[in-house]
Amino acid sequence: AGSRAGRRTGAGPPVSRRSAARARARGVRATALVGVLALGLAACSGLPRSSDVMPGDSLAPALPTPVRMRPATPMPGASPEAIVRGFLVAGSALSDDDRLSGPPVSQDYRPAREFLTPAVSEGWAPGSRAALIYTTVATTMVASDERVATVRATAREVATLDATGRYAELPGAVPRSVDITVSRVDGEWRISRLPEDFGLWLDLFYFNKSYQPFTVAYASPIARTLIPDRRFFPITSGLPTALARAQLAPIPGYLQGAVVTGFPTNTKLSVDSVTVRSGTARLDLTAAAVTSGAEERRAALAQSIVTMTQATGVAGVALQAEGSPLDPVGVAGPPYDLSSLGFERAQGPEPAWVVLRNGDRLWAVRPADLRKADAGQSGPQLPRVNPNYSKLAVAPDLRELAAVTGDGTALYRFRQSGESPATGQSAQQTPFGTDLVRPAFDTHQGLWLAGVGAAGAPTIWVIDTRGEIGRAEPRPLNTPWLGAQRVVALKVAPDAQRVALLLRGSDGRIRIGVAGVLRGQDQRAVGLTEPLTVGAQVIDATDLTWTSAYRLSVLGRVSAAQDVRATSVELDGRTEGSELPAIPGAQTIIPLGGGRIGIVAGAGLFASVAVNWQDPVAVTDAVVP
Repeated sequence: AGSRAGRRTGAGPPVSRRSAARARARGVRATALVGVLALGLAACSGLPRSSDVMPGDSLAPALPTPVRMRPATPMPGASPEAIVRGFLVAGSALSDDDRLSGPPVSQDYRPAREFLTPAVSEGWAPGSRAALIYTTVATTMVASDERVATVRATAREVATLDATGRYAELPGAVPRSVDITVSRVDGEWRISRLPEDFGLWLDLFYFNKSYQPFTVAYASPIARTLIPDRRFFPITSGLPTALARAQLAPIPGYLQGAVVTGFPTNTKLSVDSVTVRSGTARLDLTAAAVTSGAEERRAALAQSIVTMTQATGVAGVALQAEGSPLDPVGVAGPPYDLSSLGFERAQGPEPAWVVLRNGDRLWAVRPADLRKADAGQSGPQLPRVNPNYSKLAVAPDLRELAAVTGDGTALYRFRQSGESPATGQSAQQTPFGTDLVRPAFDTHQGLWLAGVGAAGAPTIWVIDTRGEIGRAEPRPLNTPWLGAQRVVALKVAPDAQRVALLLRGSDGRIRIGVAGVLRGQDQRAVGLTEPLTVGAQVIDATDLTWTSAYRLSVLGRVSAAQDVRATSVELDGRTEGSELPAIPGAQTIIPLGGGRIGIVAGAGLFASVAVNWQDPVAVTDAVVP
């Protein structure tokens, strides 16, 4: 779930066993090359006067101390291969100059440039393309004479990191080779030519020790909810500046139209860096910020509190433009916090009830009561459902349900109208598609489902639940990016502005994506943005669910030899392993709150407890409203 303002959210979950093993394997090598440096916050002078403090709820705890590499400079008499190896290793070294903060685009990589000729150094712009993240690298001499040599560097690429901090993992390690020219300059070998597309190669070990995922917050257009985008930034003294620049940059593509920002277009920092004094990060902005309206200014402050207070030592935020404070209108303060601004963080699922099914019987229980052997009825009475209807969905208030007909072509709906589940409206809609997946209610009067439309094309529909059940028709959404990809499963986030999708292409490959919800003037969903791809290491899957505001749990596998199991997929781009054992016959995955999950298999519903499963509850299906 989203954390309170002022609490660091950048640390992410513990590394998987696989990641830890890779790190331990390189531990001896790392010890010889790295040093641990304590970080202090930058204190730049010369800024104009600022507004009063706008604090978060508390001071963010210290971030993990990063591992800092102290790369060796070129040694006299070093061979061409040694020069290339030294250059690649030095590329993982970070600057603590806060003006050079953030992703590779903002770093100058002075240690690495010492291995280059002046001309190559001047033309080398690592931030102009995505950085390559690798696990191992080897060099081979392919040609050499007294003045010029060619060295081939071959790495096992596992991911990329773009200039905005977006991490994109590959399905598996891929060999990547480049030829680098080395020439003698004043008797010493230096790199005299790099491939045109050569940016930066980052060692995964140092990346994991020096970078962390952080939230960049945006506002929902339908509620005062702050929606997280997750990106990686290096833990340097310039982290506040990196976060501020990311906050002011354009909204990422997969969220454009689905979220808004309180900062007017073209708003930038008017100085090189953010200064932090007495726990307050002060952002001096360009004149464009002055044009913001009252609601925009309120949102900008709320966004900044969530984003900036992740940095160690930052408890509050002050915004100003051309020396004038940007205070919200009609808000008591300063000081300000999310509560006084009327905003809250997007939350993960924290269900009050789990609806269990056995044949035609439905009953609701508290998630905590699943630990009881019988998990008997403890919630409101629910109607009975024809056993021929499958793929059940239940509305958040437990008064409406939907299920797919046995042939997968239509939807059955029921809405309770009185105190008794025996009274209400029901309707089976005219068939409108095939291969319908499990429907999903959102928190904004929408009922989502997907399948193959009448014309034979994969389609996603939404039904407005505010109308009469018998008259509400499924409306196809605008999803031109969907193409031939079929939807295997979809789950709407609690904020109702993001949808997690499990897609299967015509080639059979699985894709996990998160798309933004596009709404019309009446706030009804009209389309989905092209999804952000996450969890690229998952090669097969059957279901997925949200477990936090920026984490999914996918029922799938990352290798052909692995059994299907719950796998954690982060919205920052990483696929993390799970210590929970596989369950034979696993079919469905649901959230139980607090990061816990449940899996429906042939024997019933298994609820997670720490790193194991409790004894199953005998059910044929389970769903979280």
